[in-house]
Amino acid sequence: EQKLGADWQVTVYGNRTLNKSDMRLLYLSGTVDRDTGEGLGAFAANYQGRAAQNDIGVRATGTYRLFGREHDLIAGASYASQDFAFYSSSALDTATPGNFFDWDGTFPEPAWGPRSQVVDTRTKQWGYYTATRLSLADPLRLIVGGRLASWERSGTSYGASADYGDRNRFLPYAGLLFDLTPHHTLYAS
Repeated sequence: EQKLGADWQVTVYGNRTLNKSDMRLLYLSGTVDRDTGEGLGAFAANYQGRAAQNDIGVRATGTYRLFGREHDLIAGASYASQDFAFYSSSALDTATPGNFFDWDGTFPEPAWGPRSQVVDTRTKQWGYYTATRLSLADPLRLIVGGRLASWERSGTSYGASADYGDRNRFLPYAGLLFDLTPHHTLYAS
């Protein structure tokens, strides 16, 4: 964060996030017989996942004078990338739950088959944005701005291509703010 004079500030930011998962799940489905407690089937699943995300950006914020009033401005750019990998192992043998009314929540872990990668994707997004808050009168402000956004994903997901995205999409926005009291504001967009 860097101050530029009394009214402007530039901020550069970055973040890295790493998430890992190791899941052994049991899904029960079916209809329980009221008399015997039987009737549920079991599906066991074994998944591992890894997601690594990087975010960086820069933004400038400040005020400027126009038509005798002070207004706010923000402008910036951002970039993010995420690598995602997901693996699955099938159960080779799954027991049945038996009488659901007598079940104590325990279940034997099955033998697992070989691990296979089912998702391998990379997602990138980047954009540029600017917005201004114009002070039209003491209780009334107009916000106008926009973002030029791009993103793309590449890789595979459950055997299908995951190659798609969108480039240079302009996303405008506008809103009016009217201060009813110092603590209550109406907003319309």
